[in-house]
Amino acid sequence: MLRCILRTDKTSDFASLVGGFFLISGIWGLFSERVFMALSTNLLHASIHFALGISGLILSYQRRAHGYSLFVGVLLLTVGLMRFMPLTSQLIVDLFNLSAAGAILNLAVGSVALSLGLSERRIDEEGHVMPLDPLAAVRHLKEQRLTRRLVQRQRL
Repeated sequence: MLRCILRTDKTSDFASLVGGFFLISGIWGLFSERVFMALSTNLLHASIHFALGISGLILSYQRRAHGYSLFVGVLLLTVGLMRFMPLTSQLIVDLFNLSAAGAILNLAVGSVALSLGLSERRIDEEGHVMPLDPLAAVRHLKEQRLTRRLVQRQRL
């Protein structure tokens, strides 16, 4: 399995913070239509927050939050933008009971999440910076394995 670790813990710290917020708002939203006295929610919205919260906390603990930051960034920006578009605004309100304040918060948190996910450099297990392009990263790891095998054969 191809495995990489992050050089810094910014994305893990972010996933932990946001995951905790999502978990609290998700649990709270299961029992109330208003969380943190300003954000509206419903059962579907709260369930999604609960799932995002649990996954964010687990991935931050495992130091594998890079993909989480990208996913959350794209998700929150999409929902936040759709809330302010005339054709999709009512759909978002009906589905998630998302207020304008919640949409603005989605845009802010989504922007931070996406920028962290895109700017974080990944490092392989040997400390080499991996390319940002996923296909180049796979080639990089395969080349490293091949090089390791050749070195091991030469030692024998």
